[in-house]
Amino acid sequence: SAPPTLALRVRLLGIFLEGPYRRISMSRLHEPGSGWGLLASRRLQQLRLYRAHLSAAVLGVVLGSILQARLLTPQCPVGAACIFGPPGVQPYVEFAEIAGFWAVYEVQRQLYTVQSPFQHIAVYETNFHGRILTIDTALMLTERDERNYHEMLSHVPLNYLPEARRVLVIGGGDGGTVTQAVRHANLREVVWVEIDEIVVRTSRKYFPKVSAGADDSRVKLVTRNAAHWVAEQQFSALRDAEGRTGDGFDVVLIDSTDFGQAEPLFSAEFYASVKRLMSRRSILCVNADSPQWGQVRLVQFVDRLAQVFKHVHVYQSYQPTYSSGHYAFVFASDEIHPTQSPIDWAAWESLKAETRYYTPDVHYAAFMLTAQVKGVLRQTPPRLSDISTFHGKHGASG
Repeated sequence: SAPPTLALRVRLLGIFLEGPYRRISMSRLHEPGSGWGLLASRRLQQLRLYRAHLSAAVLGVVLGSILQARLLTPQCPVGAACIFGPPGVQPYVEFAEIAGFWAVYEVQRQLYTVQSPFQHIAVYETNFHGRILTIDTALMLTERDERNYHEMLSHVPLNYLPEARRVLVIGGGDGGTVTQAVRHANLREVVWVEIDEIVVRTSRKYFPKVSAGADDSRVKLVTRNAAHWVAEQQFSALRDAEGRTGDGFDVVLIDSTDFGQAEPLFSAEFYASVKRLMSRRSILCVNADSPQWGQVRLVQFVDRLAQVFKHVHVYQSYQPTYSSGHYAFVFASDEIHPTQSPIDWAAWESLKAETRYYTPDVHYAAFMLTAQVKGVLRQTPPRLSDISTFHGKHGASG
């Protein structure tokens, strides 16, 4: 049906023209001195004239409405279902990796856009999600739920190692992972390797709270291609009999896109190179994909890491603004098992780190996968019954 405004216009126009039609119809019997043929011809001409006027008026209303809509409402991509807000409000349409699915965000304005040597970067302002960062049209973060992602990537591995001293963050140009990592006072150094300095500068300006950790004196930013940097480091450091460096990283957090310049960071060879930079009792965690919509790639992550590490397990988070709202990370270690290795929760509580998503209960629950995802992964995942240190000395409060 026609929009209410258009229907109202057409109705008013019909009322306006209804009178002349009636007058023509009723007056043909009251005009003296006219033959029926001449009278009928005149009335027919008048009727055709009014009909032409009416058609032109209706066409004008319709075309005007269409023109107004096209000028004030942005056009939706082919195959997408876009619901637009008030006139002039622009949408941000996320890159569609899943066939037949688009995510459309109502955006008040575009704050910034730039083409770096590596990728296209954009920042949008929204009423509901706060500011949005996109890279090559793929959504990286929103202020509303970025903490879900960054807290789970950082605190899950770091809480197994309260004695950790060195952390390597690969990617994560927005600074969110670094900001969460430096909440752990035991850390002495956080080496942050990010290929695109423009992403870092953009986040520092438009997402100051997300990137606040970049100001910590323990953070060392290296603007390099991580694959090249890791290759250089593994050949320049002193190693033990197993090929590991003496002063290795206790935790490695890979926070990267999985396309474009970052593709080399998701191979078994790269994971093996990174492992040579890690200490003996250490953990690597990497952002993966949706356990529901990205199961093929999730299996690939697990299979590649399983070639390098003894314990490889998927854990998940609720991420509303990522495809499907369900996101996963992969935990990898030789000596630490996610439910069988103890966690000193008293040490975590002593940090007094205010979180929005992460809790001790969420920590363990994140490793409990659905039956369908378990079947796809073809491995035995951790079970709640494995947890022997959740209560007592290492227990979670509350």
